Amino acid sequence: MFGTKPADAQLLEAMIEDIFDIAEGKRNRYRYSGAEFADRKLEKVSNAIHRRLASLIESKQKDMLAMGELILALDQMKSGIFKPSEIDAHGSEMSVIASSFNAFTLLLSERFVQIVQTLSTYSTNDFTPRLSEGELQGELASLIRGVNNLADEITQMLSDSLRNGLDLQNEAAMLREAMERLSNASNEQAANLEETAAAMEEMTGNVQGNAQKANDMARMAAQTDDSAKQGAALADKTAQAMTEIQEATRSINNAVAIIENIAFQTNILSLNAAVEAATAGEAGKGFAVVAQEVRNLANRSADAAKEIKSLAEQAAAKSDEGMNIAGDLTKGFEVIAEKIEQTTMLVQDVSNASREQMQGIGQINTAITQLDQMTQENAKIAANVTRTAETVQILSDDIYRHIESKQFRGKHELLGGRRGS
Repeated sequence: MFGTKPADAQLLEAMIEDIFDIAEGKRNRYRYSGAEFADRKLEKVSNAIHRRLASLIESKQKDMLAMGELILALDQMKSGIFKPSEIDAHGSEMSVIASSFNAFTLLLSERFVQIVQTLSTYSTNDFTPRLSEGELQGELASLIRGVNNLADEITQMLSDSLRNGLDLQNEAAMLREAMERLSNASNEQAANLEETAAAMEEMTGNVQGNAQKANDMARMAAQTDDSAKQGAALADKTAQAMTEIQEATRSINNAVAIIENIAFQTNILSLNAAVEAATAGEAGKGFAVVAQEVRNLANRSADAAKEIKSLAEQAAAKSDEGMNIAGDLTKGFEVIAEKIEQTTMLVQDVSNASREQMQGIGQINTAITQLDQMTQENAKIAANVTRTAETVQILSDDIYRHIESKQFRGKHELLGGRRGS
């Protein structure tokens, strides 16, 4: 080979082949370091190549180590372990790769640390932190946006829950107060109904007593009506008797007039007989005595007739007065009968009204009983609802305390606004 000895040529050829193997990565160690050449110039060249190959091999070994660290870091990343890498490469290409990979792992590690810290903060019920996307793009930016969106959704949910919890607290408190008022009103209404029922019971007794009295009055009015009718009948009979007395009195007066006339004629005849007896002298003395006796008898008859006439006139006057009294009595009994009939109708109206009142009172008592039952049922329902409202109040307080213990954006504004209202 250009005047080179065969042994040097073979050694040089083996060295060149070893260099190519190292360059191609087939070998990582140079086998001919310290080889001796017969030609001193070749030996100097061999030593220079050896030094250059030693540097190249060292660089290749560092690159291989860097590649191994890169592969290990990638394997850790595949397992979910993200931490900054400090890969040291010698070659220019591998150095660029290592530098970019180190910067990437540093950025990724910092971002994941921020994400983990933020999520850890979320796990302590503090949802106020947010992640910054910066200049990130792609999946990592989507991940950060997803974490922020998650925090926003949780914040919205907590805000709604807190708002609903506050509303529930207020509504539960209002419901409890309303139920307490309803319970008190129901109890008061129940007491009033008991008093009303007692008053209605007393009223029922009074109405029943009035109805009984009305029936007694109706019965007494009927009896009085019968008595009035009997009195009217007796008054009619009295009037008839007075009429008969008047007729008898008129007959007596007629008879007395006849007697007076007879007495008058007898007296005249006795006077004539006395005159005749006086004319006759001694012979007519006896006849004169008889005539005197007849005259005396006629005078007594006339006196008796006058007395009878006077008595008859008195009887006639009394019978007239009796007739007037009987007429007035009849009219009075008619008025009494009319008043009794009116009274009977009024008593009947009172009796009917009492019966209607009894029916109405019965319906009222039934309604009061039903209302009392409904009131008692309402009181029970109000008590149950009150207990439910108290339970809801406790639950709403628990919800409020649970949500109030968490930190999220807008919490203080929401609480401040509610407290201010």
